[in-house]
Amino acid sequence: MRTLNSLLTVFCCSLAFNAVAETDGLSLLKKTLSELQGSLPISAIYQRAYKEISDADDKNDRKETNGLMRVLVTKDKQGLQVIYPKILLATIEQETAAKAIDEDAETPTLNAVNGINAAGLHNQLSSANKMLREINKATFIDEQAYYYNDIPTRLLRFNLPLEAVINDAKTRDYVSTFEGVYKIVIDNDGVPLETQIEFKGKGRAFLVLSVKVDNSEVSKFEVVDNRLVRVHHEYSNAIYSTFGDNMSSGVNMLTILEK
Repeated sequence: MRTLNSLLTVFCCSLAFNAVAETDGLSLLKKTLSELQGSLPISAIYQRAYKEISDADDKNDRKETNGLMRVLVTKDKQGLQVIYPKILLATIEQETAAKAIDEDAETPTLNAVNGINAAGLHNQLSSANKMLREINKATFIDEQAYYYNDIPTRLLRFNLPLEAVINDAKTRDYVSTFEGVYKIVIDNDGVPLETQIEFKGKGRAFLVLSVKVDNSEVSKFEVVDNRLVRVHHEYSNAIYSTFGDNMSSGVNMLTILEK
């Protein structure tokens, strides 16, 4: 009797394991994202760094713009707050004064601060709903076994539609060709670890302006108090047009602060 009970226990455990293993990754991801809706207060240091090069193909007109800054961001039941340190505000004042005297003056802090927006910070601190919207717009391709940092995970691949990248319908009318791929690495619990986005497109506005765009992005995530947080976002973008080429790259990082 004891032997029979042992066999039944092993059999039941085996069935439970297979049920988990056979759960498709997309369903598991959606379920997990719907649950990662943590609302406890969170604080982090947000750092933004980027570089833009305009007229990259013209040595005479080539211009390079840099941006770098760090601020404190908090999110709680009162909402989202961005705290600018005194030293940062002093730097902004210095750069603003320099810009008034010389329009070509370097203003990396001012450049970076001007790129901060509430929607972007909200999506970084609470990333689950944004990812749900992205995968609902995309078309699922397949799921593959994948090793991430030497750990067995799953890789989900999607076709990314143009409307997922360009929100304005009129602008989409100028795009003639577009290819986009969206990849999500999840662990065995369905928690996103990393996303990768790549897209290429061509278009023409009127008869004189031709544009080609290449873009790639990598984001990394952590779970903090049942909240999905994008702690790292790295991107590179190239725009080739009739009037010159422009390149940009950057890194956005969140360093979570201990309570």
